[in-house]
Amino acid sequence: MRTKVIEIYQVSNIKAHLNFAKKHLNDCQDFWENTLWTDETKVELFERCFQTINTQTSNLVHRPLNC
Repeated sequence: MRTKVIEIYQVSNIKAHLNFAKKHLNDCQDFWENTLWTDETKVELFERCFQTINTQTSNLVHRPLNC
C-alpha cells in the first residue's frame, strides 16, 4: 500500500494567499496588529485554566479560623 502525498502549498492556496495580500496591501498598521495569524497561540487571559479540588476527609475536626 502506498501512502498518499499531499502538497502543502496547493495552487488554490497560493492563489488565495496572493488575492488576500493584494486586497489588504494598503491597510493601516492597526489592521495588521489586530490580526491573529495561524502560527500564533491564542492566550486566554480571563479564562479559568485550571481547577482546584478541595477534599476533606471525614476524620478531620472543623476548626474555624476566626477564633
